[in-house]
Amino acid sequence: MNDFFFNKKPYSSIPDERAISFDVVNQPLTQILRLTNTCIEREWPSGYNQILGMKELFCINLKVAENTFNTILYFCAEKPVDRLRKLEFGLSSIPLLRSLLDQVFNLTFISTDPQEKVPQYYYGGWKELREHYLRCKLKYDTHADWIEWLEQCEAGLEKRKQCGKCQTHIVMIKSMDHTGQYQIK
Repeated sequence: MNDFFFNKKPYSSIPDERAISFDVVNQPLTQILRLTNTCIEREWPSGYNQILGMKELFCINLKVAENTFNTILYFCAEKPVDRLRKLEFGLSSIPLLRSLLDQVFNLTFISTDPQEKVPQYYYGGWKELREHYLRCKLKYDTHADWIEWLEQCEAGLEKRKQCGKCQTHIVMIKSMDHTGQYQIK
């Protein structure tokens, strides 16, 4: 067997003079996340106030990014010593980093044209929920145990469709129906 996988410190093959202490980057990264969250919450640019749901979208994504980052830090940290933290937890950092990168790209994509992209984002979420509901309804419509859930789900979808932000987004998307991509049935 390869000793690399069973070594308590897999990074021990890196010479000390080439090793970089995480303390060098930890504080700046943590501070950037916190300051960005604070700035978004307190000093949202007035030019974006007319775009319904954009501030909430950014706040939620930044909070998730901060939590994902802190989870990665915990999983990969050596200090402080925690007997409950297993070395194998570090393997989870790869999909978590992918998730973090997806959030960065998602917010970057939305920022390119927020007037158009924010409604598409909300409509996409509503559409996914609706498609899931329709699949469940098709499969479980005759099951008595599912009737209440299906009714609640349908009412929730209708409520989301009628609420201020979602209604505005859906109406804006409906205006793009000539493309055939965003049809609400």
